Amino acid sequence: MARTLLPSLLVGTIAAIPASASAIDCKAVKTKTEKAICKSGELVRLDENLNHVYRAAVLKSVAPESLKADQKRWISETRDQCGTSACLTAAYLAQINRLSSGMATWCESNKPRIAGVWSRIGEDGFFEQFSAGPDGTFDSWLHHRPETSGSWALKGCDLVISSHTGMRVEWKLVDLAKSELRVIELGSTGLARYRRSSR
Repeated sequence: MARTLLPSLLVGTIAAIPASASAIDCKAVKTKTEKAICKSGELVRLDENLNHVYRAAVLKSVAPESLKADQKRWISETRDQCGTSACLTAAYLAQINRLSSGMATWCESNKPRIAGVWSRIGEDGFFEQFSAGPDGTFDSWLHHRPETSGSWALKGCDLVISSHTGMRVEWKLVDLAKSELRVIELGSTGLARYRRSSR
């Protein structure tokens, strides 16, 4: 089982980014492609996830205007050229990976800050509570009972958790505040938030 998650950014910071390449408002769709996306729950979630990654990438970019132009170009030249759900899914996943890869240096510089105990805020998120050890160990708890043990590793922005039982969870790191980690799971969950805790 593989899931991909991405930490996102602080809400106040996100609000500062113009909505020119923001998630689709399904109440005001304008194009055939947007209508097709809004008919699919999976594509709507991918669009929302891409929006979170895009906003994080703009904030961390040394050339944010160039990144904004690239995103607009991707929308018109890639996304809007898709005629099928499969094409749209592939296009979204590729763009999320591309934007995330552009933040690899930032992600790797923040690796030490991942270590700690994190508790889920709300209902969305793969783990209820987890510990990422500075030595690469990983443990999670469900209802205060041990759930999964294994290891975690970071390469670029890809944060991979491997359990001793063979379960594998793949995340993409986008941002990490002092006391909050926001992640986007590319799948059914979408945005999930974790707060640093003492267990």
